[in-house]
Amino acid sequence: MSAEDRNDVIQIIAKCKELFRQGFKQLEDLERQYLLSHPPEAVLTSEKSNDLPWMKYASGSGEWIFADSKGAEALWNALKQRPQFGRIELDGWIYRLSHGETRDFITRTKKGS
Repeated sequence: MSAEDRNDVIQIIAKCKELFRQGFKQLEDLERQYLLSHPPEAVLTSEKSNDLPWMKYASGSGEWIFADSKGAEALWNALKQRPQFGRIELDGWIYRLSHGETRDFITRTKKGS
């Protein structure tokens, strides 16, 4: 490969990297705007999630409830609105939505565990 060809390739790669950076920044801006306009945590802070009928996993690594449990509506709705993130962090817990064969579940684990 000649020096001129090599320089052309390097310039193309640099341009591609810059386009990716710009695109990624736009994605981050869109994500930020969405999260600011749809903050599920604001809805959930008023809900007493600790009072829900959580069942502990046998391993002790977390807890779960049926998604249609009484009182879990706000948490369930917030999780459904954020499928691309797959989780919500709130008050030291990480909440996730799980789909079972016949029923859906909400799981939670302590952050950092």
